Amino acid sequence: VLSPASPDLQHHVVSTYLPAKVARYLGIAHPTLDTLLQVPAVHSPSEGKLKGLWESFVSQGVLDLRVDLQPSRRGGGALFDYHNGSEGYAMWMVQWGASKLCARSSKPSPGCESAGAFGAVLMRTDHSFPLAALQAAFSLSLRTQTFVRLDPPSSSVSRSPSLGPCVGASEQEARTQELMQADEKQQERGGKQGKEEEEEGQGLQKKDKEGKKEEEEG
Repeated sequence: VLSPASPDLQHHVVSTYLPAKVARYLGIAHPTLDTLLQVPAVHSPSEGKLKGLWESFVSQGVLDLRVDLQPSRRGGGALFDYHNGSEGYAMWMVQWGASKLCARSSKPSPGCESAGAFGAVLMRTDHSFPLAALQAAFSLSLRTQTFVRLDPPSSSVSRSPSLGPCVGASEQEARTQELMQADEKQQERGGKQGKEEEEEGQGLQKKDKEGKKEEEEG
């Protein structure tokens, strides 16, 4: 259901497009990582591309890149599907492609006829989440092509068989922590290797000085 996205598109969505979308949704200028976002149980969709944030990916065949708050299914409680949220979970989705139903949509051109979705986050309604949490959830979704569910810490977490691969918040946090630890270990290995090379260089310099001193004494 979710298509793979290029690394530069993933980075652009998480670091630039998503904050801009959240700012537009909240009606503020510059959100921070701590900016809280809450979607009510009964919510309207917020869809459409943002000018200046989608055009650079047309060369990759990605037309009208956007981060949408999808329509909500009414009366379904916590139920949702591949394209719609619900009163229990709001669905944020990274999509692309021209739409015949939207007057603001671009016209498809050669090489840009396709449409689809790259990532999706199901965010528990009526609960506040910082922008950083939504970014982490989207980062995981885009990287693994899974629907990621974002719940408050006190809520139980379970997979959704109806959506196939669906990662809950606690698993998301665990994976994020694993990635951070792996990055730290990589940095430690790099630092250790650099230190060993430095010590080796100092040892060679010391031997060179000792050799010169023996020659002078001889």
